[in-house]
Amino acid sequence: MTSKVKRPARPLAQLNRVERHIKKQVQMSNIIERLHAEHNEQLDFTHEQALKEGYSAGRLKGENELANQKSTLEKAHRKQMLEQSLAHKASVSTLKNEIDFLSSVNAKDASFFEPQQKFLVENWRHGWKWISTWAFGLITVAATVPIPPEVLAVLPDHIRLAVIAGIAISGGILRFVNQSKPLPPADDNKGAA
Repeated sequence: MTSKVKRPARPLAQLNRVERHIKKQVQMSNIIERLHAEHNEQLDFTHEQALKEGYSAGRLKGENELANQKSTLEKAHRKQMLEQSLAHKASVSTLKNEIDFLSSVNAKDASFFEPQQKFLVENWRHGWKWISTWAFGLITVAATVPIPPEVLAVLPDHIRLAVIAGIAISGGILRFVNQSKPLPPADDNKGAA
């Protein structure tokens, strides 16, 4: 089952919202990196203080706490960046699909509204095969060829107009019938030989 692509009413507005969201995420990442740098400075300060005062146990405890905080911050940062990149990829692919869909629709619409380049239809050489061409030819013959007086004596006066009208109506209706030949089925034996 094919699913239709839900087109947003304003794809550029959606793209702007996604870019603002990314900008906020980048700001958050910068804050996390700044905090990470401050914690590194605190770790360095704690390390120097412990060396100066000789408290190796305090130094180990501080290093462990800062290492735990650092790893927790790094995990949270990686998770957030992964979620952000997946959301961004999804929105970019959605926008690309919408742009492709709209460009294909616009291409079809543009070809519909293009002025015709040629005076005749493309398959005019096959016009003699069309039922409507034969019907209009019969109308012309029935309207212009003189009918012999013997035939006129047998037929009522209104029959000539009725025949012409019947041919015209059938030609108009049959103009909408598909008159092209179906393509022959592909023969797999030819390709195998």
